[in-house]
Parts: sequence; structure tokens; C-alpha cells
Amino acid sequence: MAAGTIAGPSLSDPAFWERSRRAWLDDLARLRRERPVAWQPPAAAWAPQTGVAPRGYWAALRHEDVRRASRDPATFSSGHGVLPFDNLDPDVQYLFDGFLGLDAPRHPHLRRVVARAFTPRVVRELRAWIELEACAAVAQIAERGECDFYLDLAAPFAVAIVCDLMGVPAADRPELIELMELGLSFAARVRSFEESMTAVRAVLDYGLALAAERRVRPREDVMTALVQTEVEGVPLSDDDIASAFWLVITGGGETTGTTAAHGLMALSEFPDERRRWQSDYEGLAETAVEELLRWGSPVVAQRRTATRDTQIAGQPIGEGDNVLLFYAAANRDEDAFAEPDRLDLARHPNLHLTFGGGGPHFCLGNALARLELRALFRELFRVLPDIAPTSEPVRVAGPFLDGYVSMPCSFTPTTR
Repeated sequence: MAAGTIAGPSLSDPAFWERSRRAWLDDLARLRRERPVAWQPPAAAWAPQTGVAPRGYWAALRHEDVRRASRDPATFSSGHGVLPFDNLDPDVQYLFDGFLGLDAPRHPHLRRVVARAFTPRVVRELRAWIELEACAAVAQIAERGECDFYLDLAAPFAVAIVCDLMGVPAADRPELIELMELGLSFAARVRSFEESMTAVRAVLDYGLALAAERRVRPREDVMTALVQTEVEGVPLSDDDIASAFWLVITGGGETTGTTAAHGLMALSEFPDERRRWQSDYEGLAETAVEELLRWGSPVVAQRRTATRDTQIAGQPIGEGDNVLLFYAAANRDEDAFAEPDRLDLARHPNLHLTFGGGGPHFCLGNALARLELRALFRELFRVLPDIAPTSEPVRVAGPFLDGYVSMPCSFTPTTR
């Protein structure tokens, strides 16, 4: 591996991400223009203490490069993990990554099982139910006049949807949401990876208990599909079921809730665009949701590992080298988007990479996330048209996730 010279700021330095979102996006843009494939030191601040030091990585920042690598799993493998560090025990890595951290042939088998619940046809059939869930979620806070948009509304709404699909009883969800947030807190350096893994294991144990119950009393849900599935005549292992449960719960809940929060912040930053959408909601809904997805980019980057000597944008990449595909930078690439730092709710085409750049790991829940965002903002504009942040939200970011801890908001309360 040729490490090369670190170009510009270190993307593995927590101080880089502890600044404002605008500041680190600007630095990613400068780095993308000056050296679109830049060698970076290990993401040690996020890595677990395993006795093995994590290695550095190449940061791929251009839209076209991220898209190409995403569609070439034969060269850029996910099978060594997708987190920004590479020093996890493989068994632990799999529990955390789920089938995101698999290549063929195991990956497509597991993906097909979960995909049955998230096809566009199935999601379309869920539309009326999701719209009712959005109405109920907004109604719960509508009389208050203030709320924490992320904690009280966006995250619980998204998690409730995916919990229903998995078959998680409503009474169990508050504790599960808390454990999920703790499990992902390493990404914000709120907890160490070891502390986060304790919460992850609790979620996995819950998933396995739910699986045991579905073997006895099957239902029409994703967990039942998992326990009834066989691959070449062999049932899925407990690790397969547990990791799939973790991936669906977090991927379907955390990222959609975070995108909604990013969306509200963007609409507050660009009030003319907000008024434009509110005056013609359905006319702009399709392109507006795509623009909020581009703007939000909650998954900052994912890792791939080169399976052979190759190159990206002329930069040699050695076999075994780690490459982080920076979706957040690719989604602001001037070569792919006109005026990328401007929110344009009518932007078309909008070939954002928020769900991945295509290929075998393209997000299964993309149709569901789009429908949830469309339903939630429709209801917000109908019931709480003046909802807006009241202070700077508490954000967390790093070379994996860009999210929120809190987002205080106020609005004109409704009355019964």
C-alpha cells in the first residue's frame, strides 16, 4: 500500500466533524476539487480497543468515483466490513454490519428475504397506513406549541414504521429505540464502541427472542419471513437473523428520521423554497423529497476493500487497501449538481447517492423512506405549517453518520 501524503484536513480527526455542518462540507468540497482521492490516517477515535490498530484509508469524494465503486463489488468488496475502521473481529463485524458487510453469494440470499417487505409494490400498498401513522405522530405533539423535532417526532415515527414491519410490539418500542440510539452512539463518540456494542447485543438478543416467538406463532411480518427462510435447504443462522434485525431496525429508522430532521433544517435555511413547496405540495413532493435526501446524506461514508490493484481517478489503489466512499461529498459535487449548496426542491434530474451508488448494496428501504418523508412533511405543513427550529440543534457527525441528538422547535399549537 502506498500511503502517500495526507491532503488537507484529516477526515479521521474528531475536530474536523465537531465544527458546523457548513464548515466540514466546505472542506470536503475543497478536498474533492484539489485531490478527489485522498489518503487519510486511521479513524482511531471511533474504533474499538481490540489490540489491533485500524488502518488508514483512501477517501473517495467525487460523485462519479463513488458511483462507479459502488457498482463494482468485484473490485471494491463490502465483505471486510463497511464501518470506517477495520480492526473488529469478523464475527462482531458481521453482527454490526448485517448483510451490508457481505458479498455474493451470501449477500443476495439474505437481501432477497428482507427485500420482500420493501418492494415498491408492497410499499405502495402501505401508503394509506403510513399516512395514518404520520397523522398520529404529528397529532401527539400538535397541542404543545413546542417539541424536540428529532426525539419527539421524526425518529419515533420512522422507527414505529419499521418496527411494525418487523413485528415488534408497540409496548417494546421505547426501550428498543433507546438501545438502538445507544448502539449507534459510537458514531458520535458519545459512547465508546465497546459500550455501544453492549446495547447492540441487547437489541440482537431481543431480535432472537422475537424470532423464537415467531417460530411458534408465525405472523405476516419480516421476522416470520426470516425464520421460515432456508438457503440451499439450511435455515438462516441466529447470527443471520440477529444481524438482519439490527440492520433493518437501524437502517429503516435512524436514517429516515435523521433525513427528516435535516430536511426541516434545510427548509428553515431556505424559506423561499419552503413557501414554494407549501403552496404546491403535491406538485413538488416528488422532486422535493429527492432534494431533501440529497441535502441530508445521513450516511456520510461507507468502507470498501480493494480486492486487487486498481485505481480511482488515476490514483493507484493497492489490493487490500481500504476505501471510504463519501456520499456526503459526492452529493455536493459541482460536476453532478448545479449549485449543489442551494436547496432546489424542483431539482431534476437529481442523481443523488444517498441510498448508495447503485449496485448490490443499494438501500432496500429507499421506496419506504421516500413515502415516509412525503407523508410526514405533508402532515406537518397541514397541521403545523410554521414549525421551525428555535435554537441550533445538537448535532453529531463523523466519517460514518451525520445525525442529531436534539432539535428544539416551536409552532402555533392546535386546539381540540
